[in-house]
Amino acid sequence: SAHNHDTGTTGSNSNAPMCQWRLDHIFYTPGMLEPIAHWSTLEDDAEACTTGLPNRRHGSDHLPIAALFRVLPTPRLSDDDQTRVLETLARMRIRQAQERHETEASLNEGLLNVQSQLGLPPEDATTSNLKTKKKKKKGPPPKEMIDFMRRKRSIMKQLKAKQRDERASLVETLNNLERLLIEKEFGIVASQWVSLGKS
Repeated sequence: SAHNHDTGTTGSNSNAPMCQWRLDHIFYTPGMLEPIAHWSTLEDDAEACTTGLPNRRHGSDHLPIAALFRVLPTPRLSDDDQTRVLETLARMRIRQAQERHETEASLNEGLLNVQSQLGLPPEDATTSNLKTKKKKKKGPPPKEMIDFMRRKRSIMKQLKAKQRDERASLVETLNNLERLLIEKEFGIVASQWVSLGKS
């Protein structure tokens, strides 16, 4: 549809009292449908370009749109392509899991070092013992441990965000059929796989 939202002019007719905005769209999936015809747009209506909408021929400022498509044969991934995509996803999952494991282990070792420097027993450095246990009431953890735990959470958050960006970059390289394979194999759409990293 088109609207006269300002006083500027547009189109081939310099006296036209309206600006022409294309607001309506028809979305389709390439490879499954092929557009072969469509209704003309407002720019092809000389009267509407001159007088704007609505006018005596069109009682609304919205024009219907329509397109004709040819249905193409259903595309499918070859077995080799399916294997290639799934192996690529699996390699990324394994690499990212290993990266998280190694980072977590390094941070836990750092936490034990902090605990050792403070002269605390090893069990007091675990997150489980930083939570309440109904044995003996303890005071708050030392500031050094609190600071380290905050830094650990920040590092793991940044790592997860980096890995999420890596998954998003990978999905960007996939075509529609390859993205549909993610949904078929894992039961989630590609965007959810980017967020969750399941495979």
